Amino acid sequence: MAKKKGPNKSELIRKHMEANPDHMPADIYAALKPHKVSMALISHVRSKDKAKKSSKKKVGRPKAAATHHAGNGHGGVDFLHAALGLGLDKAIELLQKVKAAVK
Repeated sequence: MAKKKGPNKSELIRKHMEANPDHMPADIYAALKPHKVSMALISHVRSKDKAKKSSKKKVGRPKAAATHHAGNGHGGVDFLHAALGLGLDKAIELLQKVKAAVK
């Protein structure tokens, strides 16, 4: 199969959008008309790039450690694991308070 002649159209669109971030699709179409770039391809490339950017931004905060309710038989251990995030001194203090409250 013969190689295509000329530049990659998607790359042309991306380079134009990078150089002119305020351009709308009609402006991009007018600028790249000599390269026979279609409006559909422009819209497709823009939407895919926008999706990539939004997925990178969705980092968020880390999920909290799962804690169990008191009635499951593992309350003290799970409580200790959750409390360790506060530091060892605070965890020991909180565990002693729990043991005192249970008695």
